[in-house]
Amino acid sequence: MTRATGATTVPARAISDHSGKAVAVVWFMAACFCAASVPLLWALADELAKGNRLVLIALVFPLTGVGLALHALRLTGARWRYGSLALHPDPDPGMVGGVLGGRIELPRRVETERDVELVLTCWRTTISQRSDNDGTHTERDASVVWQREGRPVVRGNGPGSMLLFRFAVPPELPPTDDNTSCDGAHRWTLSVRIDAPGLRLTRQFEVPIARHGEVPSPEIARLPEESRHGVPPQVPAKAVEITRGEGAMQFRYPPLRNRGLSITCLLFASIFIGSVWLMSATTGVTTSTIAGVTRTTTGAAPWFLIVVFALLGAALLMLAAFLILNTLIVRIDNASLFSRRSVLGIALWERKLPRADIGDIQAEISMTRKGARPSVVYRLWALNIERVHLSASAAPIEAMHQSSQEVIPVRRVYLAPNALPIEKMHLSASEVLQARRAGTAVRKRVLVGVGLEGSALAERVRGELKRALGLG
Repeated sequence: MTRATGATTVPARAISDHSGKAVAVVWFMAACFCAASVPLLWALADELAKGNRLVLIALVFPLTGVGLALHALRLTGARWRYGSLALHPDPDPGMVGGVLGGRIELPRRVETERDVELVLTCWRTTISQRSDNDGTHTERDASVVWQREGRPVVRGNGPGSMLLFRFAVPPELPPTDDNTSCDGAHRWTLSVRIDAPGLRLTRQFEVPIARHGEVPSPEIARLPEESRHGVPPQVPAKAVEITRGEGAMQFRYPPLRNRGLSITCLLFASIFIGSVWLMSATTGVTTSTIAGVTRTTTGAAPWFLIVVFALLGAALLMLAAFLILNTLIVRIDNASLFSRRSVLGIALWERKLPRADIGDIQAEISMTRKGARPSVVYRLWALNIERVHLSASAAPIEAMHQSSQEVIPVRRVYLAPNALPIEKMHLSASEVLQARRAGTAVRKRVLVGVGLEGSALAERVRGELKRALGLG
C-alpha cells in the first residue's frame, strides 16, 4: 500500500528518527551533573576560605552540566522547529547482497545534494562483565563493522524536499539481528546530516537489513550507487598531498590532520596538569583568619594521586603533540614502495617493500567517533604477496578445497631439497590454510595511509595508491 506525496509515491511504512530519545538522554545527563554540583557549589566558598584550593577541581561537574544543558537546548530547539523526520525504506527491508534504498521527507526545501550527507553503518554489540569489590558490572559497547557515505538525489516535495537514496550492501556483511541487545548482535543505522540555508540538523534512523528481501522500486533502482555518488572528485590536500613525477609518485599526509582529536587530547591534558598544580599548591601549612579566629591547617594531597595525574597529563600532552606534528610520506617508484613516519622532520621509523611483492592495499578502521553522526577514520596498509615457509617434515602437502559435496585437489606444494621458503604468486584459501598448519605463513604490511575520515575518502586514496602500484 502506498500514498502519494506531491509528485512522488511513498510507501506507507515509515521509520521515525531517534531525535526524541536523544533529547531525553541529554537532558537526563545534564540534570544528573547539575544535581551533583549543588552540594559542591554550596561547600565551595567554605573550602576556599579554609585555603583548600584543591576543591576547584570539582568545578568540572557544574561546567559539564552547563555544557550538556546548552547542548540539550539546541537539540530541543531543532526538534521543536523541524519535528521528527520519516524514512520510507524501499525495499523494505533492505537486503544483504542487494540494496538499501528509500526516501526521507524534509519539512523545508534543500536546493542541492551537496547540502546533505548520508552515512550507512553496520554496528556490532559487545557485552562484557567486569568484577571488583562492588560486585559484577556489565559493560556494553558498539563497534563499527562497516560504513559507507553517500549523497541522495534531492527532489521537490511541496514546501519541503524529498531525499531519494540507494546503498549497495556487500553480501559478506551480517543482517540485522532479531535481538540487537545481546552480545555479538548486529544492527544498522542511517545518519542524515543537513547543512543548508534555513535547515541545519543531524538525525539517525534504525534501518532493517535482512538476509533475503525484495528488489527496489524502479525509481530507486535507477538512482546512482552511493560509492560513485558520494566519492569526492579529488582528494583534498589537507588530507593527502599527492605529487606526481617522472617514474615516481609521492603521498604526503601533512600535520594538523586530526585537529578535533588533538584539541580533545589537549583539553584533557590541561585538566590533568591543572589538577597536579592545584594538588601541589595545597600541600603544606596554610594559615587563615575567619571572624577573628586564626586557623592553621595542613593540606597534603596523596603523592600517588599527584604522580598518576602527572603521568596521565604528560601522556595526553605527548599524544596531542604527535597528532598535531606527525607526517607520513609514502613514495612509490619503479622498484619499491617507501614509507616514513616523522615528527618535525625527525624520522620515527622507515619501511620499504619491493614493488613486485605488493599484492594489495587494505583499508582498516583505526578509530570510531560515535554519536548522532558516527564517523570512521581509516588507515591503509600495503600487503605483500603471502609467502609460505614450510618445515622439512611438511612436504609434500596436497592442498584441498571443498566445492558443494566434492573434495577436489587443487595443486601440490612441494618443499625444495635445500629447505628454502617456497614462494607462490597465487595461493588459494585452502592452500594457505594447509600451509599454515604445516609451517608458518608470513605476511608483511607497510603503512601507506593515516587519518582518512570516511570510507569515500579512504576508497579514493586507496584507488590512487593501487593505480600508482599498477594493481588496477
